[in-house]
Amino acid sequence: MFIDDGISGVTFNRQGFKEMFKLIEDEQVGTLIVKDMSRLGRNYIEVGQLTESILPMHDVRLIAVNDGVDSEKGEDDFTPFRNIMNEWYAKDMSRKMRSTLKIRNSQGYAIGHPLYGYKYDEIDRKRWAIDEEAAEIVKYIFNLRKQGESMNEIAKILKKEKIYIPSVYAIKKGLKKTSR
Repeated sequence: MFIDDGISGVTFNRQGFKEMFKLIEDEQVGTLIVKDMSRLGRNYIEVGQLTESILPMHDVRLIAVNDGVDSEKGEDDFTPFRNIMNEWYAKDMSRKMRSTLKIRNSQGYAIGHPLYGYKYDEIDRKRWAIDEEAAEIVKYIFNLRKQGESMNEIAKILKKEKIYIPSVYAIKKGLKKTSR
């Protein structure tokens, strides 16, 4: 069983997929079962090469449960169209997501985690507010650079003055949870 949770099917550059493909190339797979064709991939050309050339060349049976695909029962004329629709769906979702983020951004809503010098607004967590303490450090760094200090020298100054790096600062201030 191979799982690529959180990685888009628009790319075959997925760890689980690579491991599975290696076993196919090593002739260690007889049957490949996927929930549906979109779980295999969402790139029409690459999925087509895989299903029409590579899997048959390695004598691998393909079953896509929800799509009713079983290569042992012969070709399914609708599968190439399904693969095109899966690719279009991924592109359409990407376009819609970018559009939504652009609209939200234009409405003043912050996208993602606050950058160093900002924090979530206490009244509306969908917006950022200036984190005065961190903002002072940003201004300090800016002034050091403006005075001609190199990035390495600034890093040494900050370390000497025991100023936390942004990730540690966020954890100490409770702005970010640790993964420990």
